[in-house]
Amino acid sequence: MKRILLTGANGFIGRNLIDMLLINGYEVIGIDFFADRLEKYKKHLNFTFIKADISEINYLPQKARDSDCIIHTAGLVHGKSTDLSKRNYFKINHDGTKNIVSLMNKKTFKTIIFLSTVSVYGDISCGIIPDETTPPSPKDFYGESKLAAESFLVSESKTLGFNYIIFRLTPVYDRDFLLNLKKRILLPFNLALYRISSGNQLLSICSVKNIVDIVLASLKNEKLLNETFIIKDEKDYSFNEMIDIFKSELGMKFRLIITIPSFIPKVMFKILSFFHPKKAFSLLYAFNKVDKNFIYSNKKISHYGINPKWNLRETLKKPIL
Repeated sequence: MKRILLTGANGFIGRNLIDMLLINGYEVIGIDFFADRLEKYKKHLNFTFIKADISEINYLPQKARDSDCIIHTAGLVHGKSTDLSKRNYFKINHDGTKNIVSLMNKKTFKTIIFLSTVSVYGDISCGIIPDETTPPSPKDFYGESKLAAESFLVSESKTLGFNYIIFRLTPVYDRDFLLNLKKRILLPFNLALYRISSGNQLLSICSVKNIVDIVLASLKNEKLLNETFIIKDEKDYSFNEMIDIFKSELGMKFRLIITIPSFIPKVMFKILSFFHPKKAFSLLYAFNKVDKNFIYSNKKISHYGINPKWNLRETLKKPIL
């Protein structure tokens, strides 16, 4: 049985991974600062929980140190803290990664699977479709800190002799986790569905079920070691497609759809830039993700025989009880 040290165990992706890791016979040691969503695992013989903040951790029990694989999902993402300073992003996403690796037993520690982000590519609205050979150019602290953590793992793996697999995730979703999609097609307070201009712009997104499947597959596929992969659903979706799927699968058939010409937000951001340039830049960066195609290539992972099977409609379908 392989022992997995899982950071961010209480998070959405972490909990989905715990379910499937335990089903597949792995021993899981979960680390998180919170455990409010882990109650159902406490009595499982193959699950152990450690309460810790990875950005400040300086000790791990021997059992955790002896794990042969880390699945590193913990991190600070957009807007998930009252402190969104560059210092805090790097403290959690970069320094936290260094802390976990430094505490491992170097004789048993073999592999770290790091969940990174396509935010390392920054604003790709110039029309290219990035793949793993595209030079990263992050435009926010989140992307910068994740790229720094990636660089640390690549460099340190050569020094300490462990393997890494880096998965750069597109926006993640599930029927119970729709924040990344709702903010792109739903107005605040769910007042109405919206699209920018034609709504035919394309977006790469990723079902959490695909992430779990791919992580599980990577635990048994040595060909993926010391490589970086973009992870997304097999197809990209237009905003019109997403709206149609929301209406059919989530009971929004009669929800009003508003079309917003793209020049209106741009004029507003231009005016805002005179008073709050940083805020205007941030909003424009986010707006580009719905105003233009924001898509990525996943040909590399497919080349290794791993193809995501879940799509948006199947993921959002109401479970049959």
